[in-house]
Amino acid sequence: TAPAASSPRARVLSVGGAPDTGDTLCRMIRGMGYEAHAAADAAEALRYLCEHPGEIRLLIADVPAPSLDAEQWAHRIRELDPTIVLVLTAGLEATRPGGLLERVRDLPVLEKPVTFEPLYQLLLERLGPAPSSSALDSNVPQSSARPRASGHVRSRDRERRS
Repeated sequence: TAPAASSPRARVLSVGGAPDTGDTLCRMIRGMGYEAHAAADAAEALRYLCEHPGEIRLLIADVPAPSLDAEQWAHRIRELDPTIVLVLTAGLEATRPGGLLERVRDLPVLEKPVTFEPLYQLLLERLGPAPSSSALDSNVPQSSARPRASGHVRSRDRERRS
């Protein structure tokens, strides 16, 4: 499916596991031309979603974030707004069989440390071009400016088959 057109009100919510993780991701996301908001933990993220219904289009959560049971939390987010795209950030060990993410295989995972290209590809593929992306695209290598499958956004099911 094609991503919906990005709007100035479309935001990314970054939920950090470490005190500065959410803020760091937000700076990267804003630098790419998208709007972003940081939440310190799962409870703050849920409050934000309840207070700003329909505003968040993509949620990136660091695993393990404080008080975050990925399966229960994903279910709660989907109850609040089934249109939100959920993405997790995790180290490789969390994505292995028996790891922290064993029960949420359907969610995309950005490998930590999160770097520019996989994050940009994810946002572009899931949200479409940022409202201010024309300036960004002129500074991004041509291979990064086109939507394509990124090897850094992993599907755990695909990894198991290889």
